[in-house]
Amino acid sequence: MAMARLPAFSEGEVDGYVERLNSYFIVSKTKDEHKVHVLVAGLPAGTYGVLRDLCSPRMPSEMAFDELTKLLKDHYGGSTNPILERQKFRQVERRPDEKVNEYVVRLRKAARGCDFRTNLNENLVEQFLRGINHSHIASCLVRIPNDKQFDLDTVLKMAVEAELYADGSSGTASKDKTEILSDGIHRIGNTTNRQLRQGKDKDVICFRCNRRGHIGSDPSCQAQGACANIIDIKTYDRIHKDATLIPTSRELFAYESNTRLDIKGEINTNVACAANAQPVRRLPFGYREKVKQNLDNLLANDIIEPVEGVGTSWVSPLVCVMKDSGEIRQTIDMRLANKAILRERHPVPTVKEMLAGLQGAKVFSKLDLNQGFHQVELDPNSRDITTFITPFGLFRYKRLIQGANASPEIFQHVIRQTLVGLEGVQNLADDIILYGSSAEEHDRRLHSLLCTEFELVTDHKPLDFIFNSASSKPTPRIERWALRPQSFRYKVVHKPGKCNLADPLSRLSISTNAEYIGK
Repeated sequence: MAMARLPAFSEGEVDGYVERLNSYFIVSKTKDEHKVHVLVAGLPAGTYGVLRDLCSPRMPSEMAFDELTKLLKDHYGGSTNPILERQKFRQVERRPDEKVNEYVVRLRKAARGCDFRTNLNENLVEQFLRGINHSHIASCLVRIPNDKQFDLDTVLKMAVEAELYADGSSGTASKDKTEILSDGIHRIGNTTNRQLRQGKDKDVICFRCNRRGHIGSDPSCQAQGACANIIDIKTYDRIHKDATLIPTSRELFAYESNTRLDIKGEINTNVACAANAQPVRRLPFGYREKVKQNLDNLLANDIIEPVEGVGTSWVSPLVCVMKDSGEIRQTIDMRLANKAILRERHPVPTVKEMLAGLQGAKVFSKLDLNQGFHQVELDPNSRDITTFITPFGLFRYKRLIQGANASPEIFQHVIRQTLVGLEGVQNLADDIILYGSSAEEHDRRLHSLLCTEFELVTDHKPLDFIFNSASSKPTPRIERWALRPQSFRYKVVHKPGKCNLADPLSRLSISTNAEYIGK
């Protein structure tokens, strides 16, 4: 027979500790003269020190077992005041996610020091009903007949059944028992609740269709949900006048009807997000001059532009944080605007994927693009949503903005497309890593990266002839301009621009224009 384990001491449960210790004495057949020594040996060092102080000037081993336990109870609150305990008992209520059985256990524990005696059952039931905090369970308990035995066991049984029905209708699972499915997966759920999910309880009523025999989450319920959203012709003409109807072969029926609906077609649409214009966030006066300087720099670099003379639906506030260096980090709070931005969902590589491509590399270089996001120009139609408000007026971005949820993916895709065809080059946002197995291979790849051939697109046809013809001699002004990109490999490509009537008219001589106007 295995030796019983000595119970651990708990300061908040002295009564329970003494009870478990007495049970240990019975199991281990401890003699009365040894009980004190067993009690002292099982106490933690700190608790034993307290007990020595309580026994001073005597030693704990010189006192009786009952005297020591009384000292521990008095010191650690083992003896309770029934009036105070009843007040605590009246405040016990069921927690939002607490099961009924767990609530009853807490209730019984709170009643231990109340000294209810013969009125224990009555007080437990009364407080149980008062603190149940569950409308469905409370409504079921109110309907208990007066002639039925009104004890805690009866109330608890009805409350558990009501809880199971409520959990079955809302699709939640009970945590009382574990079911092992055929595929070896352990499912948590009460047997009665499983029967509800499987539709075996014929008395349950579905809250969707009000029919018996299944619950609302049952897939066989005909009122499970609509498979399509439909509108009438008048509504379609009012809100989608420019939308095109697409022919469809789908057959739709109304609930509990065998008559096929006359469907004219279907349209594809997106749910629009309502625009939001937020107020300005006041800046500390110590920030204003530095913020004004940052805005002037962004304007000078053609990154932002002022918004004047036009209304805007989207306005986001400016957020400024002081760096340790004394500079201002400013950004735009795009949280509300991001709800309306449709992301392109380009893949962004993980660090683990990038490390896999570096196998065998020995020489590395890292390139960091200066203001990387600002190198990508925004389409004019996409600039309104970047409008932000400052104490100096409204501005909007002309370049890709930090804080927009689509910016990292777009920028990653742009840089990746730029690096297509180059060996030993990877990028993560604006950080580009170049690597090679030797210094020669690394330098060759670095030269290919920095000297990539590019195209200069122009809508001016003479520039195409001047730059691409070996026999042409450009003007000194054009020659000075061509000195700038001469260290790169490039070619000039002519691409016709938009046809504008004012363009050919502007090429006419002044005398011809004057003669034409005079006539």
